[in-house]
Amino acid sequence: MFINIPKWTRLPYYFKLSQHSPAKSYLNKRYIIIILSVLLIFFFATCYYDWDDPETWAFNRRYLRTDMLLKDDSSRKKVEGLECSRYLLGNETDLHEYRNLGRFVLDIKDSEIKNSCSDINRILGNKRRNSRLTNPYAVSRVVYENYYWLLDQLEQNYSPQNIYCFSVDSKSSADFYGAVKQLEKCIPNVFVSSIRYSYDSNGHYINFGHWDCTRTMLRFSSNWKYVLWLQNYDVFLKTNEEISQIIRFLNGSQSVGYKQAHLKRYNFLKGWTARSLKLWKNESSISQRQANAVLKISQMYNEVFLSRQLIEYVNSNMNLMNLMEAFEQPLRFATDELLWATLLASPDLELPGQVEGGCRRQDTYITRYNEWEDYVKCKSAYSRHGTCLFGMEYLKLFSDLHQIVANKIMPRFDYGIVLCMGELIHNRTYGIADSSPSMNIYSGISQGYC
Repeated sequence: MFINIPKWTRLPYYFKLSQHSPAKSYLNKRYIIIILSVLLIFFFATCYYDWDDPETWAFNRRYLRTDMLLKDDSSRKKVEGLECSRYLLGNETDLHEYRNLGRFVLDIKDSEIKNSCSDINRILGNKRRNSRLTNPYAVSRVVYENYYWLLDQLEQNYSPQNIYCFSVDSKSSADFYGAVKQLEKCIPNVFVSSIRYSYDSNGHYINFGHWDCTRTMLRFSSNWKYVLWLQNYDVFLKTNEEISQIIRFLNGSQSVGYKQAHLKRYNFLKGWTARSLKLWKNESSISQRQANAVLKISQMYNEVFLSRQLIEYVNSNMNLMNLMEAFEQPLRFATDELLWATLLASPDLELPGQVEGGCRRQDTYITRYNEWEDYVKCKSAYSRHGTCLFGMEYLKLFSDLHQIVANKIMPRFDYGIVLCMGELIHNRTYGIADSSPSMNIYSGISQGYC
C-alpha cells in the first residue's frame, strides 16, 4: 500500500528551492539561515562557555580562611562545624545536614598566600620526626594552581625519607610559582623543576614535566624505591606506612593500568617501532628482540607507581623524550595517558618489572581511583570533564578503597572531604583510628595477567 507523504514533511524539500514559488523560496531561505544561525550560536556557546566554572555551581558554601590552614599538623584539621567522625559513617541524614549548612570551600587568591619558612615548618610539625619507613618513595606532581591544597597534600604524606618534586605550569601566576619555589627553599627534600612546560586538559607535555622531576629526584636521592606520578588534584587515601607496605607487595612490578589505545589518541599510520623512534641509546648493548620491538600503543591514567629499577634502566638505556615527542600532537586528546601503558604493554622491550605477555588485569591497577559518570549518577550530583567531583558523600568509600589516590577533588567544590581525609590519615598514622582494610588485597598484585 502506497502512502503519500506530504512534501512539507520531507527535509530535502526545503533545500530544493527550484520547486517553490519565488515567495516561498525567499521564506525557505530565511528559515534555513535562521536555523543555521541558531546552530552556530549553540555550537560556539558550547565550545566557549565554561560549564566547569565554580560560579555556576549551585550549592551552599562555607569559605575557609588562611588562618584555618596555617596550624600545626595535630590541630589544623579541626575546623569548627566539621564533624568528620559523623560523616565517616555515611549516614544520609548527616550528609544532608552538611550540605544544607554549606560545603567547605577553599578559594584563596594567589596574591593572598602566606608561606614563610616558619609557617611551612609549623604545618609539617611532627612529620619531620616520623618513624623510619622501610620503603621510602618519591612523588612527582604536575601543578598549576591552589597552593594551600598542595601544601595540605604535602603535609599528609610528608616524610623526611621521601623526596618530592613539583613541575609548575608555565602559565601559572608568578605568586603561585613563587610560593611553590618557597617550599623548595624551606624543605630540604622538596624540589621544583627548573624547566616549565605549558600544560592543558588534553595532557600535552605533562609527561615531560614528570620525567624532568623524576630524573631530578634520581640525581638527588639514592634512597627511594618507587616513584608516584600525580596531577594537581589527586588526593592521598593512604598513610606513608601503608604506601611503604604496598611497595613491598609490588616487589619490583609496576602499577600501570592498561587497555588498547583509541585510534584517535595517536597517529596510527606512523611506524611505532623502537628502531624508527630511535628509542634505544645504544643497540649494541641490548638484545635483537629489544632492538626490533614493535610498540603496542596502549592507554591508561597518567597516575602511575613505578619502581626505581625501571626508572634507572629507562634513563640509562632509552631516549624516552623521542617517544614522548611522538605522542605530542596538538589535536590529540589525553596524550599523557599513552607513555607508560605503551612501554609496559610491549613485551619485546623486556623492561624491568614488566609482566610477561605485556599486559595485566585492570583490577591490579592500584594507583588512582575515579568515577566516570555524568552528574546524575554521581553521589555528589556534580561532575567535571565526565568524572564525578568527590564531595563529603564519598568519605566512607574513600576510607575503604585500596587505591593510593583519588581524582577528582576540587577545593572550590568541597574542601571538607579533603580535611576529613587528612584527619583520617593523621589518626591512622598515629594509631588513633583503625588502619585501612587488610593489606592482603595487595598480595599477588605483582602477578597481573591479561
